[in-house]
Formats: sequence, C-alpha cells, structure tokens
Amino acid sequence: MIIKTKKDVLVKPANNYKIRQKEIKMKFKVFPIMMLVASSYFYGQITPQGNQSATEQNAVATDGEYILKDIVIDGVQKYSPAQILRFAGLNKGEKLEIPGQRISNAIKKLWETQSFSKVDVYVQSQEGDEVVLKFSLKDLKDLGEVKFVGKGIGKSKNEKLIKDNGLKPGTKITQNLISTLKEKIPQDYIKKGFADAKIKIDEKPNAKDPQNMEDWTIEVSKGKRVKIDHIEFVGNESISDRKLRAKGFKDTKQRRLSIGGILHPSKFIEDKYDSDKENLINYYNSLGFRDAKIVSDSVWRNKRNNYEIKVDLSEGKKYYIGDITFSGNTAFPTEYLQRLLGYKKGDIYDVVGFNKKVGEDGGKEDDSDIRSVYMNNGYLFSSVTPVEKSVSGDSINLEVRI
Repeated sequence: MIIKTKKDVLVKPANNYKIRQKEIKMKFKVFPIMMLVASSYFYGQITPQGNQSATEQNAVATDGEYILKDIVIDGVQKYSPAQILRFAGLNKGEKLEIPGQRISNAIKKLWETQSFSKVDVYVQSQEGDEVVLKFSLKDLKDLGEVKFVGKGIGKSKNEKLIKDNGLKPGTKITQNLISTLKEKIPQDYIKKGFADAKIKIDEKPNAKDPQNMEDWTIEVSKGKRVKIDHIEFVGNESISDRKLRAKGFKDTKQRRLSIGGILHPSKFIEDKYDSDKENLINYYNSLGFRDAKIVSDSVWRNKRNNYEIKVDLSEGKKYYIGDITFSGNTAFPTEYLQRLLGYKKGDIYDVVGFNKKVGEDGGKEDDSDIRSVYMNNGYLFSSVTPVEKSVSGDSINLEVRI
C-alpha cells in the first residue's frame, strides 16, 4: 500500500494528516506500504499501488509494529542516512507502528526543514519484525536570477519588486513562496483599481547550476482598471440615491460626467468600499436616523465587465433630542457645559456630532469639546461619556456623565 499526504508546504500540522488505510499485495521484494507525503500540494490519504483488486489488497496484512533496522535514501545525494534520521527524529533500533504517528511526525519534520519538494516513505524490505524504510526525496531548488516584466515595469520597479518580495539568489523555492507571490503582487494593483491583476512565473534552469537553481521571469499583467457603472440604493425613502452617493460613499464612486464633460475617476477598492459602508451609516446617524443599517449589499460584474453595486437599507425612525442632563461635573457649571455642547432639546439627534462635542476624540487645544476642556485644565484622566437614558416616542433623553 502507498500512503500519500497532499499538503501545502509547512502549513498543515501533523494532526491534519487524514489517513484511510488499505492493504496491497507485495511484489518485486519492495513493499510500498506507506507514503505519507507525495507532494507539497496534497492532503493525507492512502492509495493502493498498481491495479490490484480489493481481494488482492486484503490478502497480505502488513500493518503492525516493527523495529527500524535501517533506511535508504533515493533522489538526493547531499544528505546521508544519518542526517535524514536526525532531521526526521528517528533512530535505528526503535519500534515503529506502520502506519503510525511516528512516521507522520518524521515526514512533518522533513517538510519543516524547508529542504525538500517531495517526501515519500516506503517499506524497502521486511525480514521478520525488522524493516528498512526507503525515503524518496526531492530537493527544493534555490532561486537564481529573477526578472519582472510587464507594462510599466522598468529597472527601478523591477529592483523594488525583487527587494520587497525577498527574492534574492539562494532563496528556497517552496510552494508557500509561490502562493504568497501570486497573492501579494496582484493585491498591490487591485488596490489601485486593477481588479484582474495577476502574475505568471516562467521557470528555467540556471545557466551556472542547472541542477540546483532556477531562474524566474515573472510576468505581471495588471489588466484594465475596472470601473463602477452604477451604485443603487434600496429602502432609502428619506434620502435620495444621489445624496447617499455624494455624502455616504466618499471613495467609492460610479462613472459620471461633470458639467464640463470630464469623466470622474471611478474604481472599486474593497477596503475603501467597506469604509464607505460605515460612512453611509454615520451619515444616516448624523441626520437623526439612529437605527439605520445595511440589510445586505451586492457587488458583481456586468456584461461590460464593470462593477454594479446594490445596497439594501433599513432607515428606521428619525429621532430628536429630549432632555439633556449632566452628572459628575464639579469643576465646571452645567450652563457652561450646555453652551459648549451646542445641542438642545428638540434638535435632530445627530449621534455623530453629539459624540464629537462631548469629546469622542478629546485632547483638542481649542477647547471645542467637553473632554478637551477638562484635559486642558489639568484633568488628564477625565472621562466624559454620553448615555442614552430613555426613549420617549421619537425623542431620546441623554445624560453626559463626567
């Protein structure tokens, strides 16, 4: 039987090896009982060697406890059997369960050396209760010369990409390195609105050391900047789509022409879109819609390959300020704090503005909010907190606790 474990290099812990055991018939004096890791791409499973039927596979049982007599190495020459045993944490003469956790741990340790691109383990031979294990290994190649090509990539940009991504000669070429590059480099372009950015890595043997080194040519294709054709709001009965796009979405803009016929910039950047959704709710809150929320939102590509955005809203009720009281203010009179606050009963309940005047940010030199007044007068550890005490109809009674 052969056990193949397929995994991302150096990512999956030992307890993620999932083993499904089968037995197979021995042949040619080499018994491929176990291969726990076949390559850096896969997850653990056992698969039979050859085309034996289920009946043949169950004819010979090889599972059990054995004494490790020795190991042989196939595929690499720069490591001795003693070194491989040390890397794997195994010792001649020790007892091993086949299959078992010790073999799984040994394979995991070999992956963790970041020296191999393949680790296969077989039973080479069996005599009584003794076994010889065969470690079939493949060295990770080292990185040779690296060159980035693509539109807008000159000498300085090429050098910067190499430096920023740690692609110096001698770097071990792991699947993790490749995956990281394919994720990280396009992201730099995606943040600028090039949603379809990607890279392609062309490999070739290094001229000076073709056996151990590879040269890379990394082609960067940023594609076209993807625009936003339309932003639609649903459920906004009190505020128009146009105003929400202008006041709520500060960085996420749909394509539009100005009065002079100039096309305004439009690009979709996910991080800024997430921030704009928060801005949208803050805008509603500033207009008294304390309970406004986004029920759902959708982003998709249309036939023109541009973005469409739809935001489903629940505005809730519009609230006004009820009674405002102060507590704990021994240093300054209530009348002074009321004037500084600037809000009174009957005003629209602007949650955002009210919190700023109380001192949400604090520490301003111009004494423009209550907390700054306290801090600027020596009360460095003062706490000023707005509290919604009660709701009466469409009015909210507030207390400022100091």
